[in-house]
Amino acid sequence: MTTPSWPTPTQLNVETFVLRETTIVDPCELTAHPANHLVPIATDPHEAARCWHHQQRASKFAGEGWISLELNGQQLMPREAWTHIALFWQSMLDAVESYLDTGAGRGDFSEETAGFSLSRSGQLLIFELRGQRYLAEPLSFLHGVLRGADQFYRWAHEYVGTVPAAHLERIAHLQARIAALTAARNAR
Repeated sequence: MTTPSWPTPTQLNVETFVLRETTIVDPCELTAHPANHLVPIATDPHEAARCWHHQQRASKFAGEGWISLELNGQQLMPREAWTHIALFWQSMLDAVESYLDTGAGRGDFSEETAGFSLSRSGQLLIFELRGQRYLAEPLSFLHGVLRGADQFYRWAHEYVGTVPAAHLERIAHLQARIAALTAARNAR
């Protein structure tokens, strides 16, 4: 009896950042000096929340930021691709759910025509972002995405107070689906 050969698990590191200001005038400055413009929610949650509330007071549209997606050591999201992070994460959850249901899902950035998609190709997941395609082992990739979404929604719930518990329940449900798929695959 031969053991099935599954693709090597994907290492996906995800981190969410909030813009210090309400907008970026010079994308090159953001790329050159990200620490001057971006606050990580994981390591500086209070400052990130302060920036979120500052955005809300200044423009009534809080939530501008950047999501770092690092796949096997390669940064996928250009720094100048800032977005409304809550809308991005909502779109990403919709795409993950659609991928689990149908084998394909897609989402958009809040203010650009560029988007992202998830699709199945044999034993691999294809993540397409801004016209670039990246191959990944599906279950570990999706787990990494959900870990990033969970971190964002827990931060927003605790520090910003804008996230209903239903978002966290949805993530838990999607994580349970992925865990069941992983268990079924490993049982083969």
